Amino acid sequence: EWGRIRALARQAGARLDNFLEKTVVLTPETLQLRLQRVEVAGTAVVEVEPTFAGAPDTWLPTLDRGRAVLARYDLNAADGGIVHVVVEPAVRRVLEQIKRMPQRRAVGERAKAFLHNPYALLGEEAATVIPPEEFEATRLKAGLAFPDDVPTPRPLITAESVYDLSGYAPRVEGIGAATPVYSPYIMRAGEKNRWLPDEVEVGIAIQLAGSDQTHLLPFTKANQQTFAKAIAQAEASGQTELQWPGLPTPISLAEAKTLKADVDLALKEIEAGGWNEGVPKKITDKPDQPKGRAPTLLISHNIEILGYTEEQRRATLAAVPGEAELPASLKEELLDHQKTGVAWLQHLWRHSPGYARGGLLADDMGLGKTLQLLTFLARAFADTPD
Repeated sequence: EWGRIRALARQAGARLDNFLEKTVVLTPETLQLRLQRVEVAGTAVVEVEPTFAGAPDTWLPTLDRGRAVLARYDLNAADGGIVHVVVEPAVRRVLEQIKRMPQRRAVGERAKAFLHNPYALLGEEAATVIPPEEFEATRLKAGLAFPDDVPTPRPLITAESVYDLSGYAPRVEGIGAATPVYSPYIMRAGEKNRWLPDEVEVGIAIQLAGSDQTHLLPFTKANQQTFAKAIAQAEASGQTELQWPGLPTPISLAEAKTLKADVDLALKEIEAGGWNEGVPKKITDKPDQPKGRAPTLLISHNIEILGYTEEQRRATLAAVPGEAELPASLKEELLDHQKTGVAWLQHLWRHSPGYARGGLLADDMGLGKTLQLLTFLARAFADTPD
């Protein structure tokens, strides 16, 4: 509503104070697509830039930086104001389709298809968001004649780039033969409705690589004792793996120790009466020995811990914050260390709550911690008045 009120106020020549003048709300119902041909490794590709009337310069970088399209963006304007962009559902769905294009680019046959009929790729309702006549005018202005001027490319992927792990997400551990994932399970025996030491069944859940099916291998008390001895023997002889009957492949000694520790802990909690029931898994037959498979990406799983998530969080928060964004209401000139503190607080705020869970601003007395915090709050309230 404020977007419409502000537009009417400007038409009527109403005088707005500085805050209202610099607080802009945009609710774009249509998109403009800027098209341009770019060269990537000697191959012509079509790059798509979605924008709209009144979009600030920070719009496209902010859209690219996010993993998903948000329902609302709060963007800094060049004049120091704030632009609130409220994304309508139809516009949001079209933007989501554009974000699925690698780096918002189309190449080869896909580029030809996009230039011929973008609505086939972006969805039927894209015609209401991107008027066909405007798309045609944009295409002609970009000098992209349909369709033969976009050549079918030569391959851009080399063996070296495939095996270069720096181009993958932190969760990718390597490339090679995928191995099964083992984890302990515990369930009540038969139709019992109590969690008691003598009325539970323990086992190992096996999820084979490339399969979404979980297999359960019983792990009786006798098995548990034998398993503990096998671990001790393997450790004493310097082995890094041990073979256990029923498991399709050898299990690493470290993983075997983790399984044993988890089972011991679960049984100890049951004996103490502190076990919380989970959802039992479906029992299936023991799997056959898996056949050899071609090398594949080795993805870190998060059955035991959210390791890869923590690595990504730490890497994100460790990035050096940029310059502090100071509020217009600030009357004092901050010292360099105070600007650094404000920038750090804003860095945490931008990555909360997904990555940042809080922060501790610590310094000697009298060095301006209160001023830094008030500066941070003033800018936060100015950027997000709601």
